[in-house]
Amino acid sequence: MRHPPVGYAIVYEFAAPGPYDRLIKFVMSTSRVLGVLGFHVLAARLRPDYTFKRRSFLAEFLLGYAGSWLVMPELHEGIHAAALWLYTGERPELSMKLGADYWTAAAPYWYFPRGAYRVIGLGPLILLTVPPLLALRTVPRSLLSLLCFLAGRNVSASVLDMFIEWQLSRRPASYLNFTGMVVAIWQPHE
Repeated sequence: MRHPPVGYAIVYEFAAPGPYDRLIKFVMSTSRVLGVLGFHVLAARLRPDYTFKRRSFLAEFLLGYAGSWLVMPELHEGIHAAALWLYTGERPELSMKLGADYWTAAAPYWYFPRGAYRVIGLGPLILLTVPPLLALRTVPRSLLSLLCFLAGRNVSASVLDMFIEWQLSRRPASYLNFTGMVVAIWQPHE
């Protein structure tokens, strides 16, 4: 919807970048390391041929790292953008600048019910984490490191999405507006 619902008011606002930047960056960095490490350990357990002692491991690791930096942010925000476009019928505003702390896809003049935001916000987490998990057993060994990096980095890129979803889940009958800089959650007046 294009306007805040009648009888609703802002009950929560979160700015990114904002006062919690250091905490967010710490959580994202930690989740990136744990996610990538966790996916590599899982791949090693699922695939006996994927050992860290192989000669080609370092090259595959570096290619996976570089590939994930080049591809994952665009895929993640692209899924957000596609979902926004499906819901609004309008092209979303994208902020994807190399070296920026946050990349965003937003529809600043739209207010989304909680269920719609679940699709928009959690789409990248599901679509870019589950398929690599399912593919760990079947892809060529040389691609395992890339899959681990893509999935691990995507989990860390989804930290804010999961935080916003948690905030929405605590507020029934809520709507969300995201300008690209500020998330506002609207709820009925009491």
